[in-house]
Amino acid sequence: QSYTERFAELVGFAVTFHAEGFSQRLAPHVELVLYRVIQEALTNVARHANATRVEVTIRTGGAGLTLEVRDNGKGIALDALRDPKALGLLGMQERVMPFAGSVEISASRGKGTRVVVSVPNDRTPRPEPARPRSKGPAGKSGPDARERLP
Repeated sequence: QSYTERFAELVGFAVTFHAEGFSQRLAPHVELVLYRVIQEALTNVARHANATRVEVTIRTGGAGLTLEVRDNGKGIALDALRDPKALGLLGMQERVMPFAGSVEISASRGKGTRVVVSVPNDRTPRPEPARPRSKGPAGKSGPDARERLP
């Protein structure tokens, strides 16, 4: 939420943020993914949409988690979605892939663009536990540590 507020001040258009259905915070790794997707979506709006208003909504419910970013700009052209140079859109998809998530983008010429990210409840991965580091010479641990084999 604080990012959307700061972003609105920087770019000069209205950004509203809504969170629905949350009784507690999300896991930090999920928050980070959503933060990065929101960041990319808002950057695309600022660069390309000529929008005056953006609405960001995150909801949770029985089916899972949904993030929606909707603007009132000129609407993205469909050929832009297929452009291999559209790295920001590809980055959003790559970020939600480990969660079995999806990214849907729709647009209406002159009426804006809508980005919807969905993540099913049962597919929210947990961060991998830290692996213990092996002890090296003189009992030190670190990237140069090696295990001795008998």
